[in-house]
Amino acid sequence: MLEPLLSVREVATQLRVCVRSIYRRIDEGKLPLPVKIGARSLIPVSAVAAYLKSAGLGKLRKGAAK
Repeated sequence: MLEPLLSVREVATQLRVCVRSIYRRIDEGKLPLPVKIGARSLIPVSAVAAYLKSAGLGKLRKGAAK
């Protein structure tokens, strides 16, 4: 089974930050490079959860993964 993916915008919404902040965290190596599918940039849910855990920020909100 494939791992659920979130768009950069969905990750930004979950973390309550702007999209640019997500790209900044990617540039800093805090989040992995997104998977490109066509024009979409997608980040694995597990990577976002690991980032939240390492940053001590808790968990993804319900309904994050589609």
